Amino acid sequence: MTGPSDSDAPLDGHTLEELRELTGPRVVSESIELFYRSAEKNLAALRDAQRYGDLRALERGAHALRGSCAILGARGMTVLSREIEDVARGGGDGVAALLDALDAE
Repeated sequence: MTGPSDSDAPLDGHTLEELRELTGPRVVSESIELFYRSAEKNLAALRDAQRYGDLRALERGAHALRGSCAILGARGMTVLSREIEDVARGGGDGVAALLDALDAE
């Protein structure tokens, strides 16, 4: 049973439980730590790509981040990463607001 705060959690508990069953708790814990450490660097790289107008790097970086987010059940970040990919393909208008939203996640 999920509690009321589960829907606001950055990582989906059901996804994490499935991963624990497949890989064990240690692997999941290490994966979460790595995810949070790398997410900060990935966001900085996305901001750099946006600042320099490198839409291809922005698209590639958002795609890579989306994959990591999806594996761990970071649903909000997955959606935002996909939106950043789409915006980058479409010329980049509005990407700054999406990066701000991604940072807030």
